[in-house]
Amino acid sequence: MTEHLQGYPYSQDVITRLHERAESYRQSSPSAAHTADLLDEAAGCIAALLADLTTYRKTMDRIAESPLDGAPGGF
Repeated sequence: MTEHLQGYPYSQDVITRLHERAESYRQSSPSAAHTADLLDEAAGCIAALLADLTTYRKTMDRIAESPLDGAPGGF
């Protein structure tokens, strides 16, 4: 996910910084690989959650825009 999620302007920055820090740990010493992996995993979790939020918001927008069929008054 490369774009900012509306309402979460720093989300991509955090993901990028986590990946950069992970790479820095990997280059610093082999014993830091587990920390680097954890940072990459955290960045992946944040990205997945943001993607889920994007899908949720789009779904909620579609629901709000379309009245229910057959209901009195469109409700």
